[in-house]
Amino acid sequence: MTTRLGSLNTTQIPTIWRDHCRNARISLASCGFQFQALQSTPELFDDVARFHERIYRDQHAWDPVEDLTHEQCLDLFMDDNELDPAMQFLAFQDGNLCAVASLRTTADADQLDLGWIGAVNVPPEHSRPLHQALFGLCIDAVDHRGSSMRIEIDRVDPNANAVVDGLPVHWDEELVTVGTTITATEDNAVSG
Repeated sequence: MTTRLGSLNTTQIPTIWRDHCRNARISLASCGFQFQALQSTPELFDDVARFHERIYRDQHAWDPVEDLTHEQCLDLFMDDNELDPAMQFLAFQDGNLCAVASLRTTADADQLDLGWIGAVNVPPEHSRPLHQALFGLCIDAVDHRGSSMRIEIDRVDPNANAVVDGLPVHWDEELVTVGTTITATEDNAVSG
């Protein structure tokens, strides 16, 4: 599997792209989807940790990961030192959690990292708009903080890749994962 790593200056995002994100939220709301930040539903903290695990497991089906304990899910996906519940965006359909996007803090105080994004058990026609709507909420949060954005997206996620492909992302490198080995590549040349 290949993971793309890049950075995005949100001030360079075209207005039309932002409009597409807002329109996706409006369209999905008309189909019964609701969006909110985790901070408004702290009672879902444990459920969101498990939901992240499910997305992680789905995206790594090519090399299945071992079952994670509840504590491992919390450590990996909900680390208090990295995640702010105000920057974890949730989507619900008929009251059920169906998609999530989470921004993480980084060592660089001026940068946030899109660490996790994905949807589970949604009709195919809603999956890409959900990614776009959630990604738009992340962009709004980055703008509000006056930060830049770091993006890490697995190539196996066609919806997330389709959303970011229209953006002025500076792709720094790709990580190639073979089994449990990760090899960094730059400019499409394998190193190491």
